Amino acid sequence: MIKGLHEVESELSKHNIPFVITTGDAGDEIPKFVDSINASLLVTDFNPLKIVRSWKKSVAEKISIPFHEVDAHNIVPCHSASDKQEFAAYTIRPKILKLLPEFLDEFPILQKMKTTVSVNKT
Repeated sequence: MIKGLHEVESELSKHNIPFVITTGDAGDEIPKFVDSINASLLVTDFNPLKIVRSWKKSVAEKISIPFHEVDAHNIVPCHSASDKQEFAAYTIRPKILKLLPEFLDEFPILQKMKTTVSVNKT
């Protein structure tokens, strides 16, 4: 896993995109990081776990910039596929298959950022 993260960092650096890992309480560390780089937007990935939702709520209460959630790890976003908790693949699979044409796209080519963001890696 560490080797994979090094590869991610290396590839992102070619595009002037910093890669930073922080540790600690998300509700404290993410707002500090957002402030330290003078971020204008925070984007997070969808995760339905209660603990993750509580972290996001804590972060949202402490920042003053727009905070958006995307469902980047699913081809069809969960909220689009079904408005209820699904318990079996046979109930959600047809819903996902019906929406694939709307959401299935090729990955865009990663563009090099025009400016480099300075990030203090501690």
